[in-house]
Amino acid sequence: MALSKPKRVGDKIDFTKSPTLKELKDRYINRTIKIDKKSYTIIDFTLEEKQVKIKIKDQNQKTAFLINSKTKKEMRFDLDYAQKVILEILGI
Repeated sequence: MALSKPKRVGDKIDFTKSPTLKELKDRYINRTIKIDKKSYTIIDFTLEEKQVKIKIKDQNQKTAFLINSKTKKEMRFDLDYAQKVILEILGI
């Protein structure tokens, strides 16, 4: 009986380089995050003026972009910081 090749779990991520928009989408679309004890799903990243907005969906299918709780304005991040924000929310 021949042994099968081990399955690859995932690609290595080089956190020393800024991710591309495609890499952010590949890594984090459909990931569930918790904000204030509520669950949301990341559904898209929108690039505007070299910055990214993170679009989320709640359990009632209502969509919105991440907002600043003080200013109530949509938050924009550079690609590197967007990944840091997501990883922090995920607790990684």
